[in-house]
Amino acid sequence: MLRPTFVFLILKVALTRAAEVIVFHGETAFLPSRADPAWTLETIEWSTFGNDTHIATYRKRVMNLNRTKQFRGRLSLNISTGDLTIYNVTEQDAMEYSVRLKNTLKENSINSNQLTIRRLAEKERNKETYPTVETQNPKTPGEKPHQTQVNHIRVQQTIMKAGQ
Repeated sequence: MLRPTFVFLILKVALTRAAEVIVFHGETAFLPSRADPAWTLETIEWSTFGNDTHIATYRKRVMNLNRTKQFRGRLSLNISTGDLTIYNVTEQDAMEYSVRLKNTLKENSINSNQLTIRRLAEKERNKETYPTVETQNPKTPGEKPHQTQVNHIRVQQTIMKAGQ
């Protein structure tokens, strides 16, 4: 009589919360894969989280960065780390991205990044403005007083107490 044989496949998968990446319109977004540095990556699959559309892949030593029209010519993939770079970001790029990684030992990891795009006007609005002051004492005779920007330097001081 034959006895049934059961085979169990243990798949190691790690799923983490989405990291938030914020960049301004037209800048470059760096999306970290958060791969274990000890891993040798065999498969890298970046996709938009909502509909699982692959935008960049590395499989069987072949990289494909031109999978979708939206990102054509604007992606870079580091095959050692799994990190994805998106150049010249637009508002349409603001979404959640996930990356599935597989190493040569067939261990898997899935991580995601939430990309937020801010407008350049918002960057200018948040820029710290410095007051303008008029110099009182010209350096040479006959020189007119001129205006100069006062730069504020914030220094965070750490005071270490004895015995700490």
